[in-house]
Amino acid sequence: MHAAIDTRRVQAVEARFKRPLVDVLVDLYNDRGFEGMTKELGVGRSTAWYWLLRCGIRIERVALRPGERVVIAGPDPK
Repeated sequence: MHAAIDTRRVQAVEARFKRPLVDVLVDLYNDRGFEGMTKELGVGRSTAWYWLLRCGIRIERVALRPGERVVIAGPDPK
C-alpha cells in the first residue's frame, strides 16, 4: 500500500481483492476502463484519479493501425 494514502477505504479495497491497491487499480483500469473501475471500487472519479496519481500509475493511450499491436514490457533493468 502507498503510505500517502493509507486510509480505511484503501485498506478495505486491498482486503476485498486480497492484493495491493496498485495492482487492483491497474488491472481494473485495463479490464473495465476508468468508469468501470470506479463502479467496481465504489469510489468517485476524484478519489480514483487521486489513487492513480498517488500510486504512480501512468495512463498511456495509443492509436494502432489495423494489424498493429501493443507490447507491455516490465521495468527497465538498472
